[in-house]
Amino acid sequence: MTGVLLLLLSACQNIIGIGERDPMSEDAGLPTHCEGEAVARDVGAQATTNSCSSPPANGLRAHWTADGTFADQSNGVDVHDGTPHGSVSFTGGVHGQAFLFDGESYVEASTTGFPIDGADRTLALWVRLDDLVVKEAFFAGYGVFGELSKSFFLGATKNPDFQNEVRMFFSQWGTGMSDTQPMSFCNWYHVTVVNQGGTQRFFVDGRHVQTARVPVATAVNGSFYMGSLPEREGYIRRLKGAVDEVLVYDRALADAEISSLAACRTSP
Repeated sequence: MTGVLLLLLSACQNIIGIGERDPMSEDAGLPTHCEGEAVARDVGAQATTNSCSSPPANGLRAHWTADGTFADQSNGVDVHDGTPHGSVSFTGGVHGQAFLFDGESYVEASTTGFPIDGADRTLALWVRLDDLVVKEAFFAGYGVFGELSKSFFLGATKNPDFQNEVRMFFSQWGTGMSDTQPMSFCNWYHVTVVNQGGTQRFFVDGRHVQTARVPVATAVNGSFYMGSLPEREGYIRRLKGAVDEVLVYDRALADAEISSLAACRTSP
């Protein structure tokens, strides 16, 4: 079988299919840059305490706060409580606590009522990458993975031109957009992707990275995953780090709303 690995060489390009990777290959075993609770406390100590309002309620389909619970806190009609797989724990986050993933674990949730096909939507979250244990880190997303254009997700991958450089990206399993700046280990980032009328906008820390138009046809029969993908697709797509305040909307958030979410940062 042939796996698919996203190598986003520029801001928007096609994916490249390669063979399955061995976890003990040259892309694995990179130095560990930060460890769990100690790093979370450091990050929290550096965070500026702001007076933050709750995320916009209009169109909110799911909200995982990760504050000691896997439950969906959106208070919506549909229930999207998460189910942990493996050793998912909690650590200090940008707001209260965050999900902590060990590079093998993940959280799975229902996508009932989520936007599908090419419908408008927004996916936003905070993420901290502690180490890159395989070539690609998976943050969160949903749909059917492994089929072109059938998913919608955020992650990070090594830049092939600079061996130690990592860049965040959005993809729908076919094409995507990547950040123009490298990602640093141990730091928290706010990442957002918006699909509106078939056009996508990608943001990092409230900064508009790029607007592009790629085919989005998100399938209805997939789960929502945080931290890793299961089975074969998760072989090279795993997160060692933390995720906080994961939001799914059935509408396109405005730039000002995204900037507000990225600016709202409180101490653990």
